[in-house]
Amino acid sequence: MDDNRNKKLTADEIQYGAQDFGLQLSREQASNLLKFMDKDNTGSVNFDEFLLALQPPMTESRLSFVTMAFNELDTSGDKQIDSKVNPINPNTLNRSLTHDAYYR
Repeated sequence: MDDNRNKKLTADEIQYGAQDFGLQLSREQASNLLKFMDKDNTGSVNFDEFLLALQPPMTESRLSFVTMAFNELDTSGDKQIDSKVNPINPNTLNRSLTHDAYYR
């Protein structure tokens, strides 16, 4: 789908990429799909936005477990996990995960 290999999808790339999978999208449908996926309003869809758009919603049991784990790790109750206190992943050291980012 990423014809120019810039790791972003435009409405044109979405439209032509859909054709590769047998889906015929109009230019307007491709533009609407891009707007839905483009969470940072850059006019293109990056890899993370694309994956998030395809991700199914959490089941009730998974949401319950994630909420329980998040609340356990949120030692200050400020809806953030401070990785200096609770290192979860080496990639998050010296940063804090917000409540929303943790639920992705």
